Amino acid sequence: MHVLEMRDVSRKYSFKRYFWQRKKVIEAVKGVTLSIEQGTCLGLVGESGCGKTTLGKIAAGIEKPDQGEILLMGSSMLSSPRSQRLLMRKELQMVFQDCTGSVNPRHTAGKVIGEPIRNFLKLNKDEEEGMVEKLLETVGLNKEDRHKYPGQFSGGQLQRVCIARALAVKPMLIVLDEPLSSLDVSVQAQILNLLADLKKEYGLSYLFISHDIEAVYYLSDALAVMYLGNVVEYIADISMFEALCHPYAEKLLSSVLPADPGKIKNMEVKNDENEKPGTGPGGCSYARRCARASARCLDTAPGLKEVSEKHYVACHHY
Repeated sequence: MHVLEMRDVSRKYSFKRYFWQRKKVIEAVKGVTLSIEQGTCLGLVGESGCGKTTLGKIAAGIEKPDQGEILLMGSSMLSSPRSQRLLMRKELQMVFQDCTGSVNPRHTAGKVIGEPIRNFLKLNKDEEEGMVEKLLETVGLNKEDRHKYPGQFSGGQLQRVCIARALAVKPMLIVLDEPLSSLDVSVQAQILNLLADLKKEYGLSYLFISHDIEAVYYLSDALAVMYLGNVVEYIADISMFEALCHPYAEKLLSSVLPADPGKIKNMEVKNDENEKPGTGPGGCSYARRCARASARCLDTAPGLKEVSEKHYVACHHY
């Protein structure tokens, strides 16, 4: 069963630097269709600026799309009555990239974790404190840590507090927006293991947004590759990871260094940043960087098509 469905979702931003300039329009998300099965993790990878975070905010209900539909357990998050949308907010939580900026520095950890409990569960003070202590222990902290302020935690510990806050109301889906990028490598492994254990123990569903394709491979059940607002490749089973074949996905894979520094890896980066003249607005978004680009790529944007079972690619060469 689908926990979340996004159908033909698009989001544009318009801005101008000076008042006499014409507004510029940026398409952050372009007609994305994705779904997340109950109890699974969908990994979303891509370079910075490709629209991953915008799509995550749309999934979490923080931003509204310009067009498209968002369904949570089959109910629309956009057209449902306001009372129903408020109940849906309980089922969607988010862990942000900047754990320091996502908490109030003047609130203790207990107050940070207790905020969604007070908003949705309406427990008395003793029940709330007991639940906060249990959540802290669930994410590997001590119950005495509820009295500490954010500045007294390390980055990894504070991210655990943010994960505990997301778990507080037992949501159906947690959007993880680059939860590892600001942490040391050793701490990243700890947080990844914690997220994997929580997913298994509580049957959680994740939308895991990252540019670290190895971390996504470790945690995810399905994978979507995003480039300039488009999903260019999707595999419904992470065991098909080695079958990724879009030119951009191949570039991402080639950028991963081997664990053994003695092994030399051939990183195919030639022609990667060369812009090809004549690429029209209706062409493939990756055509200017693709060594295989043809005249058709420059003129016509490819749609996602199934190249094998549960494997979809947006490329004219497949």
